Amino acid sequence: MIEKTAKELDLDYEIVEFAIKHKYNWLREQMTNMSAPAILDNYFGTYYLMPSKIKKHLNHLEEQLDRESTTDRFNKFKGYLDIVNKYQKR
Repeated sequence: MIEKTAKELDLDYEIVEFAIKHKYNWLREQMTNMSAPAILDNYFGTYYLMPSKIKKHLNHLEEQLDRESTTDRFNKFKGYLDIVNKYQKR
């Protein structure tokens, strides 16, 4: 994908790779610290969390609830699920 994009835009491979990695890192950070069900990324669109993905992750975390750090993550994602469900009911 990176090589094809670099050729189409006539840019160095390293520049395209850096831009893509930067964008994914930014999105990952936004999703990790979410306070809303959607992330607006200027020029690229809006990204939404899918309730099914959150539920799948919650099921995975629920299997590991005996660890203290997992409980915090479980509660965090439970809050995300509540936010997304409220947003979708509008």
